[in-house]
Amino acid sequence: MQELAPVVLFIALYVVLVVAAFLTLIGSSLLIWRYQRGVAAAMLQGGIDTPPDASSPPMTLPAESSAFARDALGSTTPLPQADAGVLLERALAAPREAALASLAAGLAFAVGALWKLSPLPAGLPH
Repeated sequence: MQELAPVVLFIALYVVLVVAAFLTLIGSSLLIWRYQRGVAAAMLQGGIDTPPDASSPPMTLPAESSAFARDALGSTTPLPQADAGVLLERALAAPREAALASLAAGLAFAVGALWKLSPLPAGLPH
């Protein structure tokens, strides 16, 4: 019976590792898909047209067509640009917001750990 225990533990460890890897693959795929949708929505909101298929390889143009495109670019309307002040405010606020979110998560964890570890008077839920 004691020789069976290491084999069972090894099989259980192997199954847990395989399942964890599979769930990580699914989770990361969903996060990447969600990120791509968010970027496409932000581009559309900013007035930038998104490519129909982001996974298609880029097209290479001959040099003469590139020269023609540079000449034609001057006659088109300028590309929409975001307000630099708004972008700067968002960039300066982002680290502060991330730090506050981490602080809140840490405090919630500490309160939960103290709640479970501290001796409470009889009658209170533990």
